[in-house]
Amino acid sequence: MLAGLIDDALWAVERSALEAWDEFLEARPDDRAGALTAASLDAGEEAERLATAAYERVREMLLEPLNRAA
Repeated sequence: MLAGLIDDALWAVERSALEAWDEFLEARPDDRAGALTAASLDAGEEAERLATAAYERVREMLLEPLNRAA
């Protein structure tokens, strides 16, 4: 369960990093170091958000039978 959700999240994180890279270089074409920093920050935030959501979804799926029984 979790592996599939994390695999899907990786694609979204990569897309987020690439978008941040492109947007930054569009605004400051010569600042590749800044673009790398922006891409890293955006990817990190997206990874944290998606990993938390994945864990929460798996937790809910595991607890669902207990909630139905109660």
